Amino acid sequence: MEKPRIVVAEDDDNMARMLQYRLEKAGFDVTIASDGNDAVRVIRQIHPSVSLLDLGLPELNGMEILRQLRADEGTEDLRVIVLSGRDDHRDIRAAVEAGANDYLCKPINPEELLACVERHIALR
Repeated sequence: MEKPRIVVAEDDDNMARMLQYRLEKAGFDVTIASDGNDAVRVIRQIHPSVSLLDLGLPELNGMEILRQLRADEGTEDLRVIVLSGRDDHRDIRAAVEAGANDYLCKPINPEELLACVERHIALR
């Protein structure tokens, strides 16, 4: 059986490595994208089960990525979990309205992250 693929779009190298380590340890195939343009390219190329998306990416921010993914026939149904240091209800609402399936606030609790990813893979 093929491992579920996850794209982690995160520009903070330490955070990206921590997420990759946790997810790979749990049995996922993880690809890191460090900027918005790279994230869109990688997502369209590998068709992951889930994408973890930081809102504050360089080149193309997370909100614009969400809009592009939802407008593209090949990625419109992708499960996207936003990871953000912003915990204001307006930011959360804006992300959901742009197409996020879930929203986790940083710092990320590893157990909550794994449960959230597994839930969204099951919903596919």
